[in-house]
Amino acid sequence: MNALHKVLLIVAIAGLAGSCGWAYWEYTDHHTETVKTVDYGYTYSGTYSISATVTEENPVYDMGTILSDMAGYFYAVSPNATVDFSFMFKPTESDASVDVSTETYLMLLEQNDEGVAFWSKRIPLSSSSGSVEGEGTISDSFVLDAAMLRARIMEIRDSLGASVGRSEGEIVTHLVYDGSIASTTISDDTYLSLPVTFGPDYYAFDMSSATSSDTKNYYTAEQRQVQNTLSDIYVPLAACVAFVLAAFIIAWHGRRRGGTTNMGKYDEWISKGIYPGEKWEKMVYVSYLGDLVDLAIDTNKRVIYDSAEKMFFVIDDPILYYHSALED
Repeated sequence: MNALHKVLLIVAIAGLAGSCGWAYWEYTDHHTETVKTVDYGYTYSGTYSISATVTEENPVYDMGTILSDMAGYFYAVSPNATVDFSFMFKPTESDASVDVSTETYLMLLEQNDEGVAFWSKRIPLSSSSGSVEGEGTISDSFVLDAAMLRARIMEIRDSLGASVGRSEGEIVTHLVYDGSIASTTISDDTYLSLPVTFGPDYYAFDMSSATSSDTKNYYTAEQRQVQNTLSDIYVPLAACVAFVLAAFIIAWHGRRRGGTTNMGKYDEWISKGIYPGEKWEKMVYVSYLGDLVDLAIDTNKRVIYDSAEKMFFVIDDPILYYHSALED
């Protein structure tokens, strides 16, 4: 092993010691972590459902048939739709109650392809209020006169002098509740909505937005001392592995290339002698003892070692091949 290999091996061992110490320090170190425990909470939701009764003679449905879950409803078949809205309150504790009020209106508008309104009009639809003790539901129901609303749209268009966009609507419910759960005051003020489209022949509701819900939890926060796991110290562990591999490769490479430490395995090709000095026509320095031994074997020569000069050499007149043991 030459001087360079020794330096690199020392650096690798020092890096290994440092990275392993770092990994140990990180693993045994404790850090503060906030742990939250749910004490109680509640879930509320608002849901719209639609049905329409057939009130006009038509070749498809019998009079009085109740339609629901349809892609659309024809003005000529069922010009009115019944909209049911329900508010559901579900607490995790029985000691809970809320007072609820709702106000529902239709926001009628005409807008361009980018969703920007040319005009809009708010039309009141219904309002309700009630109380829930524990888990319960409050409902509201009203009739949407779709044919009349379509006529209102056409009236507004006529007054404006042109049809400037597509007709859209949105049923909006302003929901307000307040109460308590486990002696904690709770309240919220939110809006739920259901889009509706008024086409030339039919109207339709976007039922993908029919249900909205939310959950609110109340926690107890606790500070805990937590020890790191192996997954938390993967960086220093990776450094340890890298330095182990580096030290192994350096040591293996140094031994493979040879040196005085490997002199014993070359004994059968090495003889002792006196280094003749630098009086040769041509001198070639060989960096590794193993290469010098290979050269001697290839040229049917022997390697001579001068222990006083710390010099290995092979004479292949007129060339002197040599290797200094001091470089190992």
